[in-house]
Amino acid sequence: MSESWQNPSDVMRRQLQKRKQALHARISNVMSPQKSNEIMDRSPGIKRRNPFRQSPSKKPKFVIENEEASDAALFKSLNSQPTKKPSMTSVPINFSTFFKEPVNSLIEDEMFEPKGFDSLPVDWSLKSRMFITSKQNFQWSTTLRTSEEASGVTSFSRCLSMTDSDDNMASIDTGANARFHQKCLYWQHPSIPWLPLFPRTNKLSGTPLLMEEQAQNALFKDWQESFHSAVTLIRACQCPYIYVYASNFLLLLRAAGISGIAEIHAIITPTTRGLRQLLTQEEIEFSMPYKNSRKLNNSDSGHETQESVSTLGSLEPESLKDEEDGASDWLEEMGLTASSLPALKSKDKEELEKEKEIDGFPESTVFVKGSSNILSLMNFLMTTKAHISSTGPLAGVPPTIFSPVAFKGATLKSYRVKQGETRINGEDMNYVELLGPILPSVLQNICDLLSEHVHSFNVATTSLIISKPVTRSADGEGEASVFGVQNLSDCGLTSSTVSRFCSSYDTSSWLNGFSFKKRKYFPSV
Repeated sequence: MSESWQNPSDVMRRQLQKRKQALHARISNVMSPQKSNEIMDRSPGIKRRNPFRQSPSKKPKFVIENEEASDAALFKSLNSQPTKKPSMTSVPINFSTFFKEPVNSLIEDEMFEPKGFDSLPVDWSLKSRMFITSKQNFQWSTTLRTSEEASGVTSFSRCLSMTDSDDNMASIDTGANARFHQKCLYWQHPSIPWLPLFPRTNKLSGTPLLMEEQAQNALFKDWQESFHSAVTLIRACQCPYIYVYASNFLLLLRAAGISGIAEIHAIITPTTRGLRQLLTQEEIEFSMPYKNSRKLNNSDSGHETQESVSTLGSLEPESLKDEEDGASDWLEEMGLTASSLPALKSKDKEELEKEKEIDGFPESTVFVKGSSNILSLMNFLMTTKAHISSTGPLAGVPPTIFSPVAFKGATLKSYRVKQGETRINGEDMNYVELLGPILPSVLQNICDLLSEHVHSFNVATTSLIISKPVTRSADGEGEASVFGVQNLSDCGLTSSTVSRFCSSYDTSSWLNGFSFKKRKYFPSV
């Protein structure tokens, strides 16, 4: 066995002893008080220089000499006016700065919020329903006292404004209930209690109204007197408008100055080729402002311009008839007739089919203007029975006349009103519903009354389909004229309402309803 060889167990034992000795020495050094005193007695080394240290001479000195000086400085700082910061709204926005600087939320609201109207534009479509909702309570109720009902009827029939301070209003109740009841009334002729005349439909339940010829003639004679009285009021500018609602068309007759048109005028929609031929035979001049709007929509990708509609629609059937008569006279001078030429027959047939295509559509709307033409139209409607149905539940019943002003033979009617509470989109809402022929002046008056007591409300309406073309007016002049407003001062409406009625706006976007908030009106989207 070699001398350098060692037993492994001895080697491990010696290593353990060395570790124990080293650990014992380390513990003894830590616990020694002399060593700890040496550590405490060490003098601190040189402190490292701070590169950001500022010299005492450069430090700002805040020295307050006494309390009075400090108080004066305090009050001086409080009384000083702060400097005005530049407003974000005054900074012009362009593409170079749009993505660099944050845009104020007020600017975004002004850029994207739709522009509202201070007053409600006049919608000339005849409506059958009006539904009003608001989070606030309405100031009226459907339960009326004796004085409220009497005051509402009296003020409406006399065309009195409950907001004016007049001696005639001394004994009249001007509360919210009476004012609301006043605005829910209208005049109608004829009025048959057991037969609903609005809206007119062929789906009426029950047996048709069977009348003898003598009864039909008496009813038509009574209607002639009432229609003559209503037209006379319009010609005298003592009634702003009337609606004549027949089974196959709607006639809107308006006084001079309404919608910015200086002459008395009428709108008939929809019409048929037969009715237009009758008007031509009676030498009634008319125009069709929307005749070529369908072709225009197809060629212009659905974008219709009012100027092009007015230009294309200014061609009157009277001029077409003159051209046809001139061609026939020329053929007769040549010894020929139109029947002897098959090519002319086919061409006339094509023209006839083209005219029939627009029958019953908004493009068939007829516009009549001028005192002489309106007088001829009135005589035509009073003598012919083409607007009276000969079959169906309304056989023998003349057209219904609706007016905001009393006329001879008119019946005072009221709307069916419902009021209560409902829940819409998880919110409790108050509602008022009106059913009946909602006239434009009624819509204006109720909204004026609402805006006095309610900060915000929504209105949903249902318009008759045949009355929608009258909302577009291509012949108006825009703003109201002083001449028209002055002539209609005795038409039964307030001066503010007359000013709106004498203005002309395209209200086709207001057909479904509108909202009122922040003292402005916005059309429903």
